[in-house]
Amino acid sequence: MNRDETDNYKQQHDIEVAKGEVMPMLEEDYKTQVDSMINCELENMKLLFGSSKKKKKGKKKKKKGKKKKKKGLKLPGFK
Repeated sequence: MNRDETDNYKQQHDIEVAKGEVMPMLEEDYKTQVDSMINCELENMKLLFGSSKKKKKGKKKKKKGKKKKKKGLKLPGFK
């Protein structure tokens, strides 16, 4: 950096330069932390609500109707 430091007799730090050097590192660190927290929450939600992919069910089988009883003479002692 070619900066004119002739007016800076006290050798004070420049806030903008410090921000420019530190902020990209902090942003990357925050991004990784937030991504890991989001992934953890996503796994928890998947466990709570089951998998997001629903399995398709096959065709339903038709149920057979009840057999009708033969109507005939009812005799005592005869089933």
